[in-house]
Amino acid sequence: RSSDLGKWDVFSENLLADVRGARSAMNEIEIRHKELLKLESRIREIHELFLQMAVLVEEQADILNIIELNVEKVQDYVGQANVQVRKAVEYKKNHPCRKLCCCCFPCCN
Repeated sequence: RSSDLGKWDVFSENLLADVRGARSAMNEIEIRHKELLKLESRIREIHELFLQMAVLVEEQADILNIIELNVEKVQDYVGQANVQVRKAVEYKKNHPCRKLCCCCFPCCN
């Protein structure tokens, strides 16, 4: 009987060692699972940030297009203004009153 008890003791010790190993492995798996859940949450946050950035870029692209259009209009307006200024200078040079009264009325110069 004592030899049977010794066998059971060895079996019990082996069984307890296996249970401890299983618990340790289970704890390790639970820790990794929690870390994976945290990582998944962080990835979702990063995904949300990228979506927000995409919206901002799209909104700013519209604003930049408006600015570009306004710059083009300004260039057109400046070109038209230059033409008008040249016409005014020519008109002033060729004005009939200026030709007749240039020596009499120095204020016309």
